[in-house]
Amino acid sequence: KELKTDQCLKLIDQMAQAGTRHIKFTGGEPVVRKDLPKLLERAHTLGLKTSLNSNGTLIPQKLDQLRTLSAVSLSLDGPPAIHDLHRGKGQTEEVLAACRSLKGADIAITLQCLVTSRTTHACVDYVLDVAQEFAAKATFQPALDIELGTTNPNPVAPNAAHVRRL
Repeated sequence: KELKTDQCLKLIDQMAQAGTRHIKFTGGEPVVRKDLPKLLERAHTLGLKTSLNSNGTLIPQKLDQLRTLSAVSLSLDGPPAIHDLHRGKGQTEEVLAACRSLKGADIAITLQCLVTSRTTHACVDYVLDVAQEFAAKATFQPALDIELGTTNPNPVAPNAAHVRRL
């Protein structure tokens, strides 16, 4: 279960008192929280840096509520043929729209590429090109051997040789 707004605000206060300097909001998709602006404002008021992980879908529409963020991490697994296969049709364009919005707002961007058995050199190059275009950082994370929340083998997990080649 997610914390209620008053619980989150109290936690942010406690974290600031304990010396926390940076809070990263993650989840599923933190931008869908109706109270996110209030949480970001509390952290900002207390002098904490804030960032979040997002799929990018709501970033352009919610940008005014996110202006106190220091950074946003967006998933980008390669060109549309790969990224949209992993994340859903049209998702690549949503990530690119989020990048344009964030760059315009001077919010730092990190692109996070999930490396799978489908990842090619062209995928890596695409992510690096987009990172360069938006002055973003890029990180590459191999997929886990098991599907999250299960003991099932992950059918798209890359083997070590594939990761080394990339």
